[in-house]
Amino acid sequence: ATTITTTITTLEEWEAHKAAASEPLLLQCGSPQCVRCPDFTTKINVLKETFRFVHVYVNTHDCEESLLDDLQVTQLPAYMLVHNGAVARGQAATPQQIADAVQQMCPPALVLDDDF
Repeated sequence: ATTITTTITTLEEWEAHKAAASEPLLLQCGSPQCVRCPDFTTKINVLKETFRFVHVYVNTHDCEESLLDDLQVTQLPAYMLVHNGAVARGQAATPQQIADAVQQMCPPALVLDDDF
């Protein structure tokens, strides 16, 4: 499972990721000041072990206004999960909300154990 997270700061980068995505694309919006964001990020990292998706992160203090305007983010943590034209999104989201969205929209990761 890939645990690499790409950080973006512009609307153009987000559009490019959406255009290139062959797997579900999870955009996470957070900031270092957000008290609820660490638990949310931890949950996403756990989900990466069992589901396939591309994880993109936006630090809302570092990104361009046009990106926040496009995403309509007003409360953190926020997410948008995009796959095959379907979109799930949430703001002031809980770890359970992101887990539910990922379980509904993302394929399971192929996990090969040592006995395989």
